[in-house]
Amino acid sequence: MERLIGIVMLLLCAVPSFSTHIMGGYFEYTCRGVDMNAQRALIDFRCIFYRDAASGGAGFDNRMSIGIYRVQEDGSLSLFDSRSIGNGQIYPIEEYELVPNFPELNISLQKGVFPLMVSIPMDGHNYVVAYQRCCRNPAINNIMNPDESGFTLRIELTAEGIANCTDNNLIHDLPYPIAFAGEQMVRDTFMNVAQVGNYEMRFATPVAGGGATNIPAGDPFCCTCVIPEAANCVPTMEPLIFQSSYSEDLPFGGGTNPVEIESGAMAGVIDKVGIYAYGLVVDFFQNGELLSRQWIESMMYVSGFSTSADDITEVQSRVNIYPNPSYDFIHVESENDGFLNIYTSDQRRIQTVAIRKGLTRIELDDGLRGVLMLELRIGDKVWVVRHVKM
Repeated sequence: MERLIGIVMLLLCAVPSFSTHIMGGYFEYTCRGVDMNAQRALIDFRCIFYRDAASGGAGFDNRMSIGIYRVQEDGSLSLFDSRSIGNGQIYPIEEYELVPNFPELNISLQKGVFPLMVSIPMDGHNYVVAYQRCCRNPAINNIMNPDESGFTLRIELTAEGIANCTDNNLIHDLPYPIAFAGEQMVRDTFMNVAQVGNYEMRFATPVAGGGATNIPAGDPFCCTCVIPEAANCVPTMEPLIFQSSYSEDLPFGGGTNPVEIESGAMAGVIDKVGIYAYGLVVDFFQNGELLSRQWIESMMYVSGFSTSADDITEVQSRVNIYPNPSYDFIHVESENDGFLNIYTSDQRRIQTVAIRKGLTRIELDDGLRGVLMLELRIGDKVWVVRHVKM
């Protein structure tokens, strides 16, 4: 990651180090061939999803329960097959630094790719491949009760897509997960631009899958447990409920729409700080026929401000905060006016002090002990440092 990211405390609270959650994911596939005698297509699916690996977190499931479902005439799903798979390709953890000097508040994401080979009948039906799994980050801002519902990662192949034995390699990664409120997003082309013109993309409401973690696992008929068994739990595709001021088309609020359909990119501006769940649906066409419908489930972390490495160096060269550790007070020497926010380790803001050019003495509460976070703002520059109060 090329730039260091400072983030307001609302977002700090949303990165708990004591648990792990699914970030999002999607399915893709390659058709390996068609057996005309058996009237079947051999499809190589790949379930690609990301976990929040903060503080190590829980690992990927040793056994993923994936279902293959036939779409009936009325649109309902019926079980065709279920598979228990593991031994996927696990990629290195990628760190997204949220606050300079506070590595424990990083977003740590890890990608897993799990293959699944399925022989699907060419019987005139569409087929859905799905994986259900709890849980979402409880600090998500835009949906109701995020900690009580999980994900359903899925893809639907049409009868035409199966018969034509086409590949789906539209997506090459999840959209970049970090944005800065009020700033132009990092332009991230996550779709295969060579396929522009062959797909339509739009926002979709995230759907539930799995349930609350306090329900005992191990019950093969518990469809609201952490990992529902595909053979016994047909996905309900139950849409999650948005909080007020958010919707399917505006999952980030603020009247913004940062998806550029034509170029397969996330761009534009998100106005509000927070953590947002969102979905995308991608319809893949060839010669005017719909071949597959692919859903992306993901999250966006929106920071209140960004701080580049150059900005931090500039602020550090103009400011001196001492002593550290401290007992009753700290001194702030600055070449410019600004202000200092003081936060406790549990992200409570306890003090805001105006900083004047020259020397400012700040008295600290006698009852404070332990690690504090000092957020210094000078103009449009922000610097967050760790401080120990004895």
